[in-house]
Amino acid sequence: MAIIEVRGLSYRYPQALDLQPPALQEIDLTIEAGQIAVLAGATGSGKTTLCLTLNGMIPHLVGGDLSGEVRIDGTDTSQIAPADLADVVGMVYQDADSQLLSASAAEEVAFGLENLGLDRQEISDRTSWVLDAVGLHDHWHVPPAQLSGGQKARLTIACALARRPRVLILDEALTSLDPAGREALLQLLRDINRQQGTTVLMTVNKLDQELALANRLILIESGRLLAQGEPRELLSDPALWSTFSAPTLVQLAWQLRKQLPALQPADWLDVAQAERDLRGGLHA
Repeated sequence: MAIIEVRGLSYRYPQALDLQPPALQEIDLTIEAGQIAVLAGATGSGKTTLCLTLNGMIPHLVGGDLSGEVRIDGTDTSQIAPADLADVVGMVYQDADSQLLSASAAEEVAFGLENLGLDRQEISDRTSWVLDAVGLHDHWHVPPAQLSGGQKARLTIACALARRPRVLILDEALTSLDPAGREALLQLLRDINRQQGTTVLMTVNKLDQELALANRLILIESGRLLAQGEPRELLSDPALWSTFSAPTLVQLAWQLRKQLPALQPADWLDVAQAERDLRGGLHA
């Protein structure tokens, strides 16, 4: 069952000139409940704009000219206030500093839960669980301003996860993390997805570790969807990547296929798989 449905979506920002192309043009997109999707595109391609239509910020708070339809769990986002969507859609932005306002990490998480009207024990339990899950339990009383960039990113994700949304959107929210920190949070997202059925949508400029987690890949360019589908299917077509940077492992596999014809580059979504395939091919 689709939890995100976008049909014929076009959007122009209020300050955009008439001669400028719309920020989004005729977007058709479906994401099934429980999927982990990666939305990839260069800076300015429309990734953030598309995400803002999913949580209702566009058009309610940003304004502009929107046509088409966006439905979240069957609800038309143009007919419901963003605040009423907050329990369904959690969104984490790239700029962590703009999202952190409280005096401590624990208070930052608890603030959103208090707005849900939860009792004190439930708030305490969720705060403890989520800070532990993102590796910040030892920073319970630390002011967000004193956290490192990576820790701030973890905290913003913790705040969103604590609300247990049905859809979690991460708009380049892992960019500031080192590979080890990113891998740890990706594992957390995998666990949340499996245990709670949370639908996850991550936006990236460049495909990397996130791809091994995804079961849906969406490519966007200049406000238009270029392709969408199962990652291995899209990665099996080198021609599709003439304007995109394919993952390094996949590019390597394309080069090695001349020596190992049986090698399938779409199988290389993580280093472990590449190592297994290479060892098998070299000993064949």
